[in-house]
Amino acid sequence: MNDDLRFADWENPNPTVPATLLTADFERLRNTHHLFARKFDAKRDSAILDLIDQKILQPTKAPQDNELVSII
Repeated sequence: MNDDLRFADWENPNPTVPATLLTADFERLRNTHHLFARKFDAKRDSAILDLIDQKILQPTKAPQDNELVSII
């Protein structure tokens, strides 16, 4: 199996280049095992990039001292 972990949508009218991913593609991106994706165009749809930042890449909050949990 050759899986380079890259998500690209080749189902478009011009199959020589991948389709530009839009907000409508967010759930497909969220539910994939791929670690990378292409292609995006911030001028065409910057909201998809914001969604990825907020919902997928959001940093986890470090626990405070009073929130630490012991693992046995």
